[in-house]
Formats: sequence, C-alpha cells, structure tokens
Amino acid sequence: MMNNAKAMTAAVLVATALMGGAATPASAADGARPVPPGAAVPFDPGYGTTWYSYDVAPLSSKSDASVRTLGRFEGDQVLCTWNKGGIQQCHVDGKNVVDFWVTPWGRVISTDPVVKAFAPVIRSFFSLATRLAIWL
Repeated sequence: MMNNAKAMTAAVLVATALMGGAATPASAADGARPVPPGAAVPFDPGYGTTWYSYDVAPLSSKSDASVRTLGRFEGDQVLCTWNKGGIQQCHVDGKNVVDFWVTPWGRVISTDPVVKAFAPVIRSFFSLATRLAIWL
C-alpha cells in the first residue's frame, strides 16, 4: 500500500510540473505596452478592458509578435483592446481593420483592401487549420 502511495505522489508531482507552464494563461504583457494615460484612443473601452499597443509582424515572420498581418500594412504597431479574454479588437488610424482569426501564432489582421475582398475564404482556412491542430 505504501509503494502505491509513493508512486501516485510521484506521478502527481511530475504531471503538475509538466503542465505548470502549459496552464499559464496569456496576458496582455505578451508583446504589449499599455497606452499612456491621456493618449488618443479611438473610444473608451469600458469596464475591465484596456488599450494596449502591440507590435505587428507579417504572418510569415518568425518573430514573437502577438498580432500578425496579411497583405500590405504600414507601420509596426497597432492599438488593441485587451481584457481577461485576451486581445479583443484592433484599430489603426484611418484604416478599416479586418480581423481574421486567433491562431497559435497570434491574432491575424489586415488593412489591405485586396485581402479584405477575400476575407470570408481566408477566415475559413484559418478556422480549418485551427480545428485540425486541436484534433491532432
């Protein structure tokens, strides 16, 4: 009986150690900087939501940016709202932002009008890829 208790305790400790990093939720600090008080933001985000400035990178880039872009994108940062559910909506001055999907590589957005025309098709590919990654 004592041998089983030791084996069970060891198994629980190993499982806890292995899953500790995987269970940690993503936070706003992942590549984000808080917008300073008094800075111009598109709107008041409301209770429990905050504006953050995120670095952006092309979808094909190997950087660790939390926001990825498809098509032409001018600039290297984007303003996004964040709450306990993660990044919510992103805004770029004077541009219509198309939000595609949240992938394992980050949120994917575009301001390119050519890419916007194919948004429904691109969303379905991201959806399928994410579902296949979960099932495998």
